Amino acid sequence: MQETRPGAVPFSITWNHLFKSKALTPRFAGNRLINARGETVADKPAFRRAFAQRRCLIPADGFYEWKAGPAGKEPWYITLNNRPVFAFAGLWERWKNPEGEEVLSCAIITIAANDFMKPIHHRMPVILPAGAESRWLDPALKDRAALEALLKPYPSNLMQAHAVARTSTHRGTTPSSAYCRWNDVTTQSLHRDCAS
Repeated sequence: MQETRPGAVPFSITWNHLFKSKALTPRFAGNRLINARGETVADKPAFRRAFAQRRCLIPADGFYEWKAGPAGKEPWYITLNNRPVFAFAGLWERWKNPEGEEVLSCAIITIAANDFMKPIHHRMPVILPAGAESRWLDPALKDRAALEALLKPYPSNLMQAHAVARTSTHRGTTPSSAYCRWNDVTTQSLHRDCAS
């Protein structure tokens, strides 16, 4: 990614977030927290300092979620119908692993699902509204209420989803090459199983 905003530095980061005071302890070395609950992120010891000081954007053009069904869990691919690229609200942390190596890691903030997502999953990532990205990144913004106001479910009418083959969630496979079936964006369509 290219970052042109003055003072910003692009870097590679791992999708897992560790409470860094415990990261040095082997017992917690595998305790990866890839998501942070928006309802408690400002209070949880693992995230509260990052919430106050180390917020980030995690760009995406869509995301996968697994929906429970009679045949087991099936993957769905969710996108926005008004924005080809968007940003999840994220947090990042810098810590050292047991070998003493510096690690940069991040977590995506999640929130209770909106009406569109509920038939698929009870949680969803926080998708920042267009234009709110700079506010989320603003280091001068310290007001908890103002930050929590950004942690809202994205509007249901601006989202779309379709079932995909299980192989579409494998690294290197794009959803367009693994469609099971396009579905109308309605609650009824989300309850259908992916065609074999």
